[in-house]
Amino acid sequence: MSIVSLMSMTASYHELTFDALDRLSACADRIVHIIKQRAPVTGCVVLATCNRFELYLDIDAQLTEAGIIHAARHIAGLVAVESDVDAETALASFRISTGTDTAAHLFSVAAGLDSMVVGEREIAGQVKRALTTSHDAGASSPLLEMLFQRAARTSKRVAEQTALGHVGRSIVTHSLDVVGQSLPSWPLVRALLVGTGFYAGAVFAELTARGCANISVFSPSGRAAAFTAKHQALAVDNLTATLMNVDIVLACSGAHNQAMPHQRGYVIDEAVLADAARPLTLVDLALHNDIDPAVGELDQINLLGLAELTAQAPAADSAAIEAAKRIVDEAVIDFEETRLGREADAAVVALRARADEHIAARVAELVESAKQSGETDIDIDAITRRVRGPIHAQLHQHILATRANAREAAKANATCSTEPAARSLIRTE
Repeated sequence: MSIVSLMSMTASYHELTFDALDRLSACADRIVHIIKQRAPVTGCVVLATCNRFELYLDIDAQLTEAGIIHAARHIAGLVAVESDVDAETALASFRISTGTDTAAHLFSVAAGLDSMVVGEREIAGQVKRALTTSHDAGASSPLLEMLFQRAARTSKRVAEQTALGHVGRSIVTHSLDVVGQSLPSWPLVRALLVGTGFYAGAVFAELTARGCANISVFSPSGRAAAFTAKHQALAVDNLTATLMNVDIVLACSGAHNQAMPHQRGYVIDEAVLADAARPLTLVDLALHNDIDPAVGELDQINLLGLAELTAQAPAADSAAIEAAKRIVDEAVIDFEETRLGREADAAVVALRARADEHIAARVAELVESAKQSGETDIDIDAITRRVRGPIHAQLHQHILATRANAREAAKANATCSTEPAARSLIRTE
């Protein structure tokens, strides 16, 4: 009965560098329109943040194994053109999920279970805005609307019913909380931001929210001027000189092994810091270090890396995580029951229509037979009642079976993972 048309293509900090995510996210505003226009989809929602780039798709076809491969390759090709990467690289960047695996992933993301800091609350708002953007663009579908609304509801339940909701900080927020303890008040802090991508934008927003107005921006790829044209900051091109006049460096360029081969791939190393201000706090938020870890041994240099910051983040206890996972599991089953229930309702309407057609045909047949037998006083209403009784009895049994099958299918689908098979097909094709 069920035609599974729900599919997701997700990339996050688990698989990619921030630089790679930036390249994908750069096309977020355009790709939702392009996919809706050029791909076999009923709807599309794009969730793009500094840590993830995810496509949620209502495919206009049954998702067989061949259909998964075809749809993923086609959509990855569209993303590749818009993000200026080759199609195979784009395809390899994504994890592919279908059906309830897609719902389970989104619900976990919205609940903060898939964040760098477990329990992060910012993602819930980003999930809501992703649906709003798609809806306003005319690119969503009833199925995706229901999916994202259920994700928001799940996130709210986790926040209200578990201790996970009390963690609530992103890695950026947590990082500035940690380093802020050893700095002057934020309005007096001189900050250097290394990087200009999506993640750098999040760091800049958090700095300004805390009152930090003296922000310089350095880009290993030369994009600082373009970034500062949109933000109230000063673009700099002399990194060494700038380091002599700042209190903190926040690095998140992801430029490792790209821009500065003479420094072994690091944007900042011991040589660059030779004349830097002392004391100096450096925060390396890049997945692959922007800052040489060896500089942490230098006198009056305080270096904090992403791994250390993540380890220091407020820990959600295992009981809270398990409680949140149970809420997600329940939400997936509820979503699938509702989805299949709607399909069952459509099937019931079709059953009733066919039953009415069968009744009408049988009544017409009996009336014609009575006429052929010479009857003149034919009670059509009585014939109709006689025919309708057994047919409606059978119809009732079919309706009960249809709805029962929908409930059982929902439970089975919610506990049966298809994601590994889909990923294998994509990567070995």
